Formats: sequence, structure tokens, C-alpha cells
Amino acid sequence: MSYIVSICARSGSKGVPNKNISDLFGLPLIKHAILQAQEVFSREEIWVSTDSEQYCSLVKDTGVNCIIRENNLADDVASKIDVIRDLYIKSNSNSKYVIDIDVSAPIRFKKDILIEAFNNPKII
Repeated sequence: MSYIVSICARSGSKGVPNKNISDLFGLPLIKHAILQAQEVFSREEIWVSTDSEQYCSLVKDTGVNCIIRENNLADDVASKIDVIRDLYIKSNSNSKYVIDIDVSAPIRFKKDILIEAFNNPKII
């Protein structure tokens, strides 16, 4: 199967500013999501979508892809599906499945990602 992994990380959270780069056990939340994705998928399959150059710089050392999304996809009313669709288009991927890994839910295991990826993939 062919996959693209989306990790969506908007910087403009009103509830917890910069929550996606908040420290958890010595690493920003976004890096936890990336490391978890890398347990199952190759770096080439993993894409971060953000509205922040700072976030892209922060994840550069992980070797994953990072794109800056348009302003209309970075506001409070933007749909995550629209963000993932934008990421998919910009990736030029021909993958059939998208797996989304949520940055703000870091308590997951490799088996959780495997179950989602192989038992419940989202068809594009």
C-alpha cells in the first residue's frame, strides 16, 4: 500500500499558544508525532503542514517534508480535511491512502498507528 502521513500543526492556537511546540519530556509535541510516524513510515512519506516558518525550522533535522499552508487554511474556521487535501496536492503524491497523526494527542503507540494505517485507511 502507498501512504502519505499528514501532521498538521497550526501555530495560532488561542487556547494554548504554540501548543504544538510545547515541551513534553524534553521534546516539542510536534517531534513526538514525527518520531511516532517514523516508527512505521519512511521520512519521504511524512508531511508536516503548518503556517509557521519556525515550526518548519524546528522539524528540519527530522528529515520529513514541511510545507507552509495558505493563510485561509490557518485560521480558526479552517477544516482539517481541507488542510490535508492541500498537503496532499502540494506533496505531488500518488499515494492512495492518507494517515493523519494528531500533534496534540501524543499518547499513542506504534501499534495504534499500525491499526489505523492497515485496518482503517482513508481512501483519497
